[in-house]
Amino acid sequence: MENDVRYDEFTGRLVLIARGRRKRPHFYRGEAEEDTGGCPFCPGHESETPKATLLYVMEDKKGILKTFDRDDNRRSDWSVRVFPNMYPALSTETPFSLRSLNAYGYHEVVVENPDHFWRYETADPRSIELPLSALVDRGRLIESDGNIRYVAIFKNQGREAGASVAHFHYQIMGSTFVPPLVSKEVDAFLKHYSSGEQCYFCTLSSSAKDDGRLVLAKEHFAVMTPFASIFPYECWIVPRHHISSFLESSADEISDLAVTIKELFSAYRSVLGSFSFNMVFHSRPVGTREFHWHLEIYPRVAVHAGFELGSGAYINAVEPEEAALQLRQFLPTCEGV
Repeated sequence: MENDVRYDEFTGRLVLIARGRRKRPHFYRGEAEEDTGGCPFCPGHESETPKATLLYVMEDKKGILKTFDRDDNRRSDWSVRVFPNMYPALSTETPFSLRSLNAYGYHEVVVENPDHFWRYETADPRSIELPLSALVDRGRLIESDGNIRYVAIFKNQGREAGASVAHFHYQIMGSTFVPPLVSKEVDAFLKHYSSGEQCYFCTLSSSAKDDGRLVLAKEHFAVMTPFASIFPYECWIVPRHHISSFLESSADEISDLAVTIKELFSAYRSVLGSFSFNMVFHSRPVGTREFHWHLEIYPRVAVHAGFELGSGAYINAVEPEEAALQLRQFLPTCEGV
């Protein structure tokens, strides 16, 4: 049978795997933006953005200096630069209220590298590690605000993924509420634990390998295509050991995550060429322990249209097992998982 319906009980996803839709003449793959003209995130343009709340500066003998912009003389010798979003969805200038949800919070940009053309697949893993460490530094500080319930970390890369600036960057937001999708995941974890079942994500790498969906295995992380993928070539990077929040990651884990990201995106490049994508970190809300953090990557090689928007279900034209097979051809073997 060419098509089938998949339902993931844990995430609540319902996906139609419609293999035949790949034959459509308008199956579209967009190119990631690579313009450089007047990029406000490039070195030399620091005055076009707010003062940096965190700077990573390489010092020859001392290693990384962590600092920030103290006045209007902005530093341009940074390796990673973090600053408030100029068009924030949340702001600490919004009065906080205990009576109702409001837009109090944090919304920051993390510019990952000074080089406008820096890309994961060709980068030194250490340069991928630095912005991940900066996310942990800022995320922990934001989480220490007693009003914050959830720290969201995500990345929109390329026009089809919603980015307005092509220069590689993350965004980090701290909100007074827990997003509905994360709340559903928390409920699913609680249900599993209350019924005496093992953590769902702790068993994912072995089940993914059995099903042919395991893409890559490293010391601390496993990469897989989820059973009910909502985008073609969607991958999850999942810690192989139980840890509830990305912000609790050790230096060794962050280093291994950087290598994992580089290898996965090298394979993506071989299979998809240039493409837009979203990356979303799922971590536990403040005050919650029953969670297993993971990173979801959505290549925007297809568009969610009327059916998805109107039903909450999804159509995926590429079977997750086929996507994993294609990616594995450009990666080390997954032995020992």
